[in-house]
Amino acid sequence: MRLRATVTGRSRLRSTVETPVKRLSASVQGADRLRVSVVVKEVEPTIPRVLHFRNTKIDTTWNPDFSTDGRIEFDIQVNTVGFDNDDITGDLGPVGDGANNWYHRYRSARDHRCGSDGSYSNAINPPDPFVAQQWHHVALAWTAAGLDLSVDGGTHHTYSFTGTAHTGGHQIGYRFGQDGMVGYLKDYKVYDAKIGGNLIHHWPIDDDVAQGGEITDIVGSAHGTLTSMGNGGWEDA
Repeated sequence: MRLRATVTGRSRLRSTVETPVKRLSASVQGADRLRVSVVVKEVEPTIPRVLHFRNTKIDTTWNPDFSTDGRIEFDIQVNTVGFDNDDITGDLGPVGDGANNWYHRYRSARDHRCGSDGSYSNAINPPDPFVAQQWHHVALAWTAAGLDLSVDGGTHHTYSFTGTAHTGGHQIGYRFGQDGMVGYLKDYKVYDAKIGGNLIHHWPIDDDVAQGGEITDIVGSAHGTLTSMGNGGWEDA
C-alpha cells in the first residue's frame, strides 16, 4: 500500500509526498503558527498486463535492414508443444522474396525453425525445443555472414544467406498471410549489433489496449498497432 500526504500552510506552499508505509507522522517547527493538514489517500498498485496471442497480430513501422548487423530478443511462452504455432516474428527480408523473406516459426518440439520459405528448404532447425507453459528467451541475430538463432543463451545455430532492406514493416506474433502463434510474447527488443550494441526499439507489449490500439515503442518511434486481437486478449502477468 502507498500513502499520499498533502501539506498546506499560510505561505500557500503545497507539498505532496508518497510513502509505502501505512503510518504517517509529521512535525512542524517555527513561531509562525503554521497550520498543517494531512490527507492520506491509498494509491492502487499497477498490475502488469501481458498479451495472450491467439491469432493475434501486431504490425510495427520498423523496417529491418540486413545491410547492417542487428538482433531481435524477446520472451515467449507457448501453450503446448503439440499445438501448431505458426510464425512468431514476421518478415525480415522483402515481402514476396522467397530467398530473403526470413521469419521465425515454432510449430512443435520437433519443428522450431527460422526459415525463408514454406518448405523450409533453407532453415535453421535447432535441437533445443521450448517447454510448454514456461518462459523462454530468444535471440535472433543477423550479420553479413548469415542468421544466428539462440534460445535461453544456449547453442547458437547459424545459416548463411544474403539479405536486403525490408520496406514493408515488421510483424510481431505472426507473418503476413499466416495465422500466427499461440501463447505469450513480451519485451520484444531490437539492437543494432549481433552481440551487445545499442537498444534501438523496445515494445514491452503491456499496453492493455483494444484492437486497433497502439503498441508503444518506448525507445524508438516505430510504434505498433494491435491490428487484430483474434481469439487472444490481455491478462494479468
